[in-house]
Amino acid sequence: MRPKDISSWGIVIISAILFICGFWFTNVFLGTTNIITWDVYGYYVYLPALFNFQELGSFDFVQEVHFPKYNVSAGSLYQLSQFENGKAVPIYTLGLSILFLPFYLLAYVWAALSSYPNDGLSHPFQVGIVTAVVCYSILGLVYLRRILLPHFSQAVILLTLVGVTLGTNYYNYSTYEGGMPHVYLFSLYAILIYYTIEWHKTQKVSHTIYIGSMIAILCLARPSEIVCLFIPILYGVYSKDSLKEKVQLVAKHWKQVLILIVTGLIWISPQVLLWKLNSGHWIYNSYSADGHDFHFSHPHILEGLFSYRKGWLIYTPIMYFAILGIPLLYKTYKKLFWGMLLYFIANIYFVLSWHMWWYAGCFGMRAFIQSYAVWALPFACAMHYIYTERKFLRWVALPIYGFLVLLNIFQTWQFHHRILALDGITSTFYWNAWGRTQKDISLNKYLEIDEQLNGKEDYPKNSLSTIDFNAASEGMGNYKKKPAQEITKPNFSKTILYNITEENILQLKNNWVEVKTMILNDGDLFGFQTAKLILSFEHSPDEVYKWIGVGFQKCIAIDEWTSFDYETKVPDELKVGDLVKVYIWNESPDKIYLNKLELNLIQTR
Repeated sequence: MRPKDISSWGIVIISAILFICGFWFTNVFLGTTNIITWDVYGYYVYLPALFNFQELGSFDFVQEVHFPKYNVSAGSLYQLSQFENGKAVPIYTLGLSILFLPFYLLAYVWAALSSYPNDGLSHPFQVGIVTAVVCYSILGLVYLRRILLPHFSQAVILLTLVGVTLGTNYYNYSTYEGGMPHVYLFSLYAILIYYTIEWHKTQKVSHTIYIGSMIAILCLARPSEIVCLFIPILYGVYSKDSLKEKVQLVAKHWKQVLILIVTGLIWISPQVLLWKLNSGHWIYNSYSADGHDFHFSHPHILEGLFSYRKGWLIYTPIMYFAILGIPLLYKTYKKLFWGMLLYFIANIYFVLSWHMWWYAGCFGMRAFIQSYAVWALPFACAMHYIYTERKFLRWVALPIYGFLVLLNIFQTWQFHHRILALDGITSTFYWNAWGRTQKDISLNKYLEIDEQLNGKEDYPKNSLSTIDFNAASEGMGNYKKKPAQEITKPNFSKTILYNITEENILQLKNNWVEVKTMILNDGDLFGFQTAKLILSFEHSPDEVYKWIGVGFQKCIAIDEWTSFDYETKVPDELKVGDLVKVYIWNESPDKIYLNKLELNLIQTR
């Protein structure tokens, strides 16, 4: 292999990995692929509506054909906004359907020439989407390499390509969940940057059309990608003189600016026409109509970047290299610097202003993936500095880089084996799950309580109060050979009431308490409504200053007696006259049987 071919071979190897993993993880070879579900279905549904059913008005086929036959989204028809006139529109705009189209048409022909149902969701169509994401991945990597080639060595380009694909959650959304829009948009960003650079060199009309098309399809796929405009508009602007030159260049080629606008309008026009015909409005915000919206006055910047729930830099730590490369970007990509910097700021603000800033059950902060094509440039700047400027840094940083790539692949595997939870992860849960290869359902309690006393078994433990049906004469009955209280929805168990007095307050201060129960869950119907083990500290019934409710059903085996517990630090607000309560609150449809309830003191001082 010649040195000048390293980055090209890197694309081949990365593409092969994504192809093999994508086809393997989605069960293509078993014929059970089911990737066009949930949000993906909402992006995709335009295609079967147009070609399979010719129903771009009512979308009746969704409920009449697709939902009864396929497991699209567990019967939840959230993908459509429906109107009183009987018509409907998908809540997602059609940009991704445009990108799916070539692969959909190939699948359409395959289905028509075979015994598969030609209904838009049978096996050929599923395979089409799995194939599409690999092809778009290759396209994006080729263009990204073109952008990097004039400035960096082959080794640096290879490190960058591997880092932004296999070292980030790009890997997850190009293999396990290849139907989501992020990898496709990554490629559009790479093409947009490349032709922005090329247009400023030669001002070719073809480059203008590419730029207009990329902007339009980006915004049609995800309207928040309007921030991509910073890149072409501010390209070459880095001083007053350069701003003047940019204005003169645009004025000189005003016809091409008009072509760019017309190109964008042509791409957008089908969406606008569909809105008008079905909703009666030229512009229809289907997101807002369904309760989804941006909260621009309350962005969740810190949580989105650093929280264990979905923090970008927690689950994609390799991107610290890209952040460190921003100061180096000005030297290498002077003409792109300010446009990219404003893009980074605006994109983070937009993404983390979304009302559901954690973006549901996803691995890491998926809404940033498309921006990795832009972040790849400062990432490459950092790699160049590490690789060429400081030998000591190379020996330190490259092993860290390699570890982070492997960590991302491993944690992606953990996520899909539910060792890492879909959502709600706390720091306590994360570090308990770190490095595990087997799922431990007992850790699920840390999705609701971010406290853990390490080595608690080494501290003395005293009982403060107990309800024990084995010893109680007023036992409520027997279940599976144990006396127990039956708790059905919606109801509460017997309650431990522990009063704080002058005699016991010093014993509790600065220590921990443990709540513990012997419980049996009869059934597995619980969902969002769960049974919880409650601990509360109250100054009065109207003044509860610490309340913890941990749903235990997802932490224990079904239909067998199980011991369940958690611990928490005694709050500093504790004072004489307070009341500590411990009880079970069942909101689930399952029957809960309680055999024992304990409040214990763990003496840590």
